[in-house]
Amino acid sequence: MRKQLLLSTLFIPLVIALSCEKNKADPECRDASCCHPEYNRFVEYIENVPASLNGYRLTFAKYYPSNSLLNSNSAAICENSLDKIKGFEADTSTTDSIKYSYRVSGKILEDYVNPRFAENPIHSIYIDKIEKIN
Repeated sequence: MRKQLLLSTLFIPLVIALSCEKNKADPECRDASCCHPEYNRFVEYIENVPASLNGYRLTFAKYYPSNSLLNSNSAAICENSLDKIKGFEADTSTTDSIKYSYRVSGKILEDYVNPRFAENPIHSIYIDKIEKIN
């Protein structure tokens, strides 16, 4: 009886620890845990893509996801990565030309709960790295 009680008291913390590991956010954000996982899903990782900063949105020189007909060249910046754009100035672009002042790497996420088929899909980006292009 004593052995069973001792084993169960040792086993319970182990079970709790293992179950907590399942609830941890994925550091790679493949489960969209970095940006509203209740309606976003991971689509594509971009690296060193020229981008224009417009408030809390980025406009890219390319369209994403690259393997889809329903793609977009802009994305809202996830709340969890807004601190990475602090100190950066918004680009001044005209309707004729877009100035790409930044190079961005990060995870493109797509809103799968509220799809838009008539227009571009709704994308967000979790920024891993942003730097000014000289």
